[in-house]
Amino acid sequence: MDYGHIKKRDSGYVITKNGLPYWVPREDKEWESVHEYATAHPECVTDEKSTPALPTVEELAASVRAERDKRITATDYLVMPDYPLDTDKLEKSKAYRQALRDIPQQLGFPWNGPDDPACPWPIEP
Repeated sequence: MDYGHIKKRDSGYVITKNGLPYWVPREDKEWESVHEYATAHPECVTDEKSTPALPTVEELAASVRAERDKRITATDYLVMPDYPLDTDKLEKSKAYRQALRDIPQQLGFPWNGPDDPACPWPIEP
């Protein structure tokens, strides 16, 4: 069978069938036939490596918020009423926690995620 131009991907091939693209995964009964054709006609094959999908803005925002929440949780004990902390350190801890809560309102949010150097993480007191 003449498959014409074939696109090879990590887990199968894309062929044209009835004028439309058709996915042939390795588990498909037609895969062996397409594979033999592709091996015999390498000039008809385009090798397409899959590229990982870039995270959406919502996913980046969620990852920044998750890191922010982790940093806030790590300081919860500092604001407990029975934790022995002098007034100055308590106020600095509260200011730090507020700065963390304000991260989503900062210009550029969510940047390229929590590891982006542009992300303005406040310095823990």
